[in-house]
Amino acid sequence: ESDHGVYFVVSGSVRVTFFSETERHVSFRDLEAGAMFGELSALDGDPRSAVVESLDSTFIVSLSQSHFLKLLTEYPSLANYVMRRLARLVRLLTNRVIEISTLGVNNRVHAELLRLARAANPENNQATIKVMPTNEEFARRISTHKEAVSREITRLVKRGLIQRMPKHVLKVLDIKEIAWLVKDGGG
Repeated sequence: ESDHGVYFVVSGSVRVTFFSETERHVSFRDLEAGAMFGELSALDGDPRSAVVESLDSTFIVSLSQSHFLKLLTEYPSLANYVMRRLARLVRLLTNRVIEISTLGVNNRVHAELLRLARAANPENNQATIKVMPTNEEFARRISTHKEAVSREITRLVKRGLIQRMPKHVLKVLDIKEIAWLVKDGGG
């Protein structure tokens, strides 16, 4: 879209993807119901930096740039929320850049698994990732190829740290150990 509006995911889910100059794409993150996107372009007026694609049946509501900016000035609590959200986004992007710059592929797999597990409301050092990305999607998130992801996922299954389940579900059996692998260099 060429507009600068803000979008809200009412139901369903979407994927945020960036494309490089060479058309290589990096899937940045998935957004679920309740999420907002497009606020960067609404705030600075620059062109959109990502493509957002629906992952399933999705209902989205839009708010024009002018209405969004007006709401931010009229409701300081909303402006505060947006600033905190953008700060979290900057931290997430910074961590991703550091991971890509400093971690080997196996460690990037571990770091992404850890991110997914923590987002899945873990209990008792375990988490169930209900919609595990395909190896190709996973590889796009961490700037590698699907074969490397497949090898490391298989290795983690053999070590008993994760378990593949039917219908793209993955169970992380030891979140602390996965976190240790990220910190330690892969084990």
